[in-house]
Amino acid sequence: MPWDQATGKRHETTINERVRIIELHTVGMNFRRIRAETGISRTQVAEIYRRWMLAIMLT
Repeated sequence: MPWDQATGKRHETTINERVRIIELHTVGMNFRRIRAETGISRTQVAEIYRRWMLAIMLT
């Protein structure tokens, strides 16, 4: 989960953040660069992408 800049606490990733992660990876950006771009941890970025790929395979 990313950190909220205002409160210093973590928050759930929004749909917009998740879509942005998928878009960035689709155009060739790796998880570390996406992490730097979005502020969401690399492992969380990878997990969001993995779940998206799994959902596509199951449909």
